[in-house]
Amino acid sequence: MAIVFIVLGLVIAVFLLTVVFGAPYVPSLRKDLDKSFDDLFVKNSKENKVFIDLGSGDGKVLLKAREFGFQDIRGYEINPFLVLISKYITRHFRDTIKIYNNNFFNIKTIPDNAVIYVFSESRDIEKIYNFCMKIARKSGVEVKMVSYAFKMSNIRPIKNSKTHYIYEIK
Repeated sequence: MAIVFIVLGLVIAVFLLTVVFGAPYVPSLRKDLDKSFDDLFVKNSKENKVFIDLGSGDGKVLLKAREFGFQDIRGYEINPFLVLISKYITRHFRDTIKIYNNNFFNIKTIPDNAVIYVFSESRDIEKIYNFCMKIARKSGVEVKMVSYAFKMSNIRPIKNSKTHYIYEIK
């Protein structure tokens, strides 16, 4: 019985620590994903190359990106339990979907024409945008950032659906 409490305490501690270092886990709603991907992306377009999900959680957004024909799909998640869940959910697609137990702010380069998907708190959206801009400029690439649920106050999106906003980073 004590082992159950220890394991439960460990799981709770990891989820609480995740909130300190990133955003809390809140899954993207399936109906929002379906509608927004249809509005924002062309299925199986040649432009659909690299998709990066910051805080990939349970992996559902990664599967949606695969459904739309993205060929190189990367998820970054700092919660090791969510990494295990998403790796299990995406296990049949390891050729295109890679999940990293890492903080996105540790990466050094972004591929050209990547789509960076973010579902974070409003206080972090501009911080993430500025980080992506810094890395994109350093890498000499153009990327797009998709923000779920939060619109930036000082930058106009190039495209939006009801719940998602796309920003271009040149």
